Amino acid sequence: MNKGITIIAIIGLLLSSQLFAQDPNEMVERLEKAQACMNEVDRTEFKRIESALNALQTELKQLCDQGKPDQAQKKAQAFAQELKGSMVIEQVKECAEILEDMMPEMAVLNMPEDFGDIDICGQQ
Repeated sequence: MNKGITIIAIIGLLLSSQLFAQDPNEMVERLEKAQACMNEVDRTEFKRIESALNALQTELKQLCDQGKPDQAQKKAQAFAQELKGSMVIEQVKECAEILEDMMPEMAVLNMPEDFGDIDICGQQ
């Protein structure tokens, strides 16, 4: 994707009063730094994780719909354990931290470590 288009798209998604308080040049520099950081992420592994997460979400919804919250919880915890050592997840977190104060609710920064304290079926 064209870097300029990516930056424009991100800026469009990030419009908020918090952003207007920031220096536009600094914001562009940080967006470019985040984009460069993401360019270093293994795309194949990132896509594999994304596909696995999509499949997991479908499976968790089915388990919850079937009244099997304990199984759903165990599946979510197993997936979290699998991701714990993932270099790709660590890289994405590092890239996201560049924009943390611009996007404080980014899912990757707020992802639980093991899902042990989260009611998976309550989160559906």
